[in-house]
Amino acid sequence: NPNDVLALNALGVAKFSMGALLSKNAKTTADRKEVNHFYKEAESLFQQANRSDGSFSASYYNLGNVYLMQARPADAEAAYRQAIILSPGTPQYHADLAAALWQEKRAPEARTEALIAMNRGYTKHWIFDKLNLNR
Repeated sequence: NPNDVLALNALGVAKFSMGALLSKNAKTTADRKEVNHFYKEAESLFQQANRSDGSFSASYYNLGNVYLMQARPADAEAAYRQAIILSPGTPQYHADLAAALWQEKRAPEARTEALIAMNRGYTKHWIFDKLNLNR
C-alpha cells in the first residue's frame, strides 16, 4: 500500500539514517549533495506519511529530526510540537524540541522543554549539557 504510514515512516528513517551516516564523512560538495539528497527523500516520505495518517506522532518527530539536520530549527520546532500534541508523554520529543529552540536562540523555552524531558526520565541528550542541566 503506497499510503501505509508505517512503511512510509520506515523508508523515511532508512533515508534519514543513510544521510546521517554519510554526513559524518562528507568532505566534498558532491558528498554534501548526496547527504542532502537523502535528507530530502526522507523529508518527502515523512510528509507523505503525515498526509496519509496525521495521527502518527513518530512521522512528525522524524520530520523534525530531518529539519534539525538541515539547520531548519523553526520547521523542526513545528514538527516536534505536532508530535507532542499527538503523544505528549514522550520525553524524547521534548528533548529534541529543546534542541530546536536552542538553535533558534530561545534558551529559556529550550530549558523548559529539556526539564520536561528530564522529569519524564529522559537522561541523555546533548541539549542538557548546553543548558547546564546535567544531573
